[in-house]
Amino acid sequence: MDTGLCYANGITLSPDQTLLCVAGYRTHWVYSYQMQTDRTLTFKQLYYWIHAPDNKDDMVTDGLWMDHDRRR
Repeated sequence: MDTGLCYANGITLSPDQTLLCVAGYRTHWVYSYQMQTDRTLTFKQLYYWIHAPDNKDDMVTDGLWMDHDRRR
């Protein structure tokens, strides 16, 4: 669905299923996409920075979740 991600290592939907969040493998970034009613994805953007030590570039994200206020 997105050619910009090498490998998705964590994925979650918001409770209302309008926002899809995906953590990239070996990266600190989580991206968000708006999910349309036909289930297509639009408006990709950087959504969250996963905090880790600066020398931990090979960090592995193991699962994502989101509450009703869209907090990770």
